[in-house]
Amino acid sequence: MPERVAGGAPVESHLGQFHQHTVVVEDDGLVHGRSTGLGRRERSGHGSAQWPISDGMDATLLWPLSGVAGMIEDGAMAPDFSLPGIVDGEPEYYNLLDPLQAGSAALLLWYPVDFVPTITPDLVAAGEWLDRDDLVVWGISSDSLFAHEEYAATREIDIPLLSDLHVSIADAYDVVAEDVRGHAGVPERAVFVVDPDWTVRYAWHSEDPLSEPAHSPFVGAAETLSTVLAEPFEAPPVSYQ
Repeated sequence: MPERVAGGAPVESHLGQFHQHTVVVEDDGLVHGRSTGLGRRERSGHGSAQWPISDGMDATLLWPLSGVAGMIEDGAMAPDFSLPGIVDGEPEYYNLLDPLQAGSAALLLWYPVDFVPTITPDLVAAGEWLDRDDLVVWGISSDSLFAHEEYAATREIDIPLLSDLHVSIADAYDVVAEDVRGHAGVPERAVFVVDPDWTVRYAWHSEDPLSEPAHSPFVGAAETLSTVLAEPFEAPPVSYQ
């Protein structure tokens, strides 16, 4: 993430393969910045992440300080992204901007790789929310669309599965695991609810994707969505057996 400074002093920061940014912390507590990437923080790879651009602020990054460092938590601003995904055997690109701009919320289900037995029930259960027009539900891992297609077909997963091959988006959400049962640099198991204003309203993660949580993360997600969308949500039943 870009460096933070107080009092409006600019700082130049070049981070890994990200584009260079000039950022300024103003008195309003927000970070303002300009980038050679036209407001987009890109890695060479299979996807790109950017922070939402405020109306009338061409190529200007704008995000709360609470979302600048560390894992994305409740109240932080969610990075935008565009990733390839597949559903019903049909590949296409998925942009977080699209549903949020239309007034829908987003449920993002991060997981390391396909065919993890304790994660499959979550992805199957999430299909119960697919018929809503005020919510999108996406699964995201570091596997390819080819693996996703086979996984969805053999495990009856109905939600779109997105491919973050180079974990650039997982990195933007700070959910890249150092080691998951011998797999390095893959996404952690995590769940986020993002409201139409780009605010993360629910964040859950497990360091061990093979663990069976005492309570499904959908319980907290359903409670949050009931508040965000002002409509009752019931958590779909999940069996990890």
